[in-house]
Amino acid sequence: MQLSLENLKQEAKKAAADVVQLLKRAKTYRIVILVIGRPGSGKSTFASLLEDELNNMFKVGECTYDFSSNLATSDSGKRSSPLNDAHTRVLPIHMEELQKEVDEQIDKSDFEPITYFKPHNVDESVIIGRGMLSTAISTFAASGNEENHTFAKRITMDGFHLPRSVLHKAKNSEFMVKRRGSEFTFDSGLVVRLVQKLVSTCERCELTKEGVTLNRKNPLWVFKNPPIPELSIPDFDHEKKDPTPGGTIVNSDVRVVILEGLYLMYKGGLWKQIPNIVKENHDKVHVWKVKTNNPELVRERTAERHVKSGVCKTLEDGRARYDMNDNINGNLVDDESRDEFIEKVINN
Repeated sequence: MQLSLENLKQEAKKAAADVVQLLKRAKTYRIVILVIGRPGSGKSTFASLLEDELNNMFKVGECTYDFSSNLATSDSGKRSSPLNDAHTRVLPIHMEELQKEVDEQIDKSDFEPITYFKPHNVDESVIIGRGMLSTAISTFAASGNEENHTFAKRITMDGFHLPRSVLHKAKNSEFMVKRRGSEFTFDSGLVVRLVQKLVSTCERCELTKEGVTLNRKNPLWVFKNPPIPELSIPDFDHEKKDPTPGGTIVNSDVRVVILEGLYLMYKGGLWKQIPNIVKENHDKVHVWKVKTNNPELVRERTAERHVKSGVCKTLEDGRARYDMNDNINGNLVDDESRDEFIEKVINN
């Protein structure tokens, strides 16, 4: 295990240098790195190490710029307008009516999220899926008061696990609980919306010729107040074993967003929209995969994680859960993902 961690640290250092090169070629203020891999592959650890490495690189030669410096457009005009359909509504949210509507479709894994927005400010919105407010995504105008600039930010797909309260409402609730972590037990429509939102934040701040020139010389800089809305997404509380609403904030000044998760390149269901987003935005979104050739090590890592989080009481129970759930999910990731979009493989 220790050897694996040291290996990932070295891989994260190399990968951070690769991110710098991607930024040097970027024509937008922000880029997105999607990190995929089967359970136990080390993708979460790698993503966290990469975040730390990038932020440490930024702190060493920290510099910031006022937005008035003509390094980027004030707004590219590519802001997405609310759609005029049943899935887009004006705030406020009438919770009882919405809950009834969602409950009627609780078994539909292709449930299309509903966006509520302020009529005069589309940057302030709440996007709701089957998990209701537990898994909701919120966007809001940047406050402009960030004291500590964050260069890179890691976010995880785990916050979009359907809450246990939702799983218990499903017709096949026992199966859903047993297979929690499988692709059909996530609020998949919201993960798709998150990737769409991240791409839109890239488009909202395109670099001018001066910005591109600066990037080529040294891309380790941030704006104080870029014209990008902030994002609030759920995190996952392993003690409560449920999502934590608004547990993660992506500030407007973040230049590198690292999103890690199992099914980000999966070919099925609503997930299949994400590879198409990548295809259309290959200059802004990059896909990396963490993999290992040691299946027994993966099994042990996952079993230990289940015991540590309280999902299983013993290592033997953890191994059994891996065999009947995580291994199946891992095979799905390896066999049914759009591998043609993977730009980098990290061996662990």
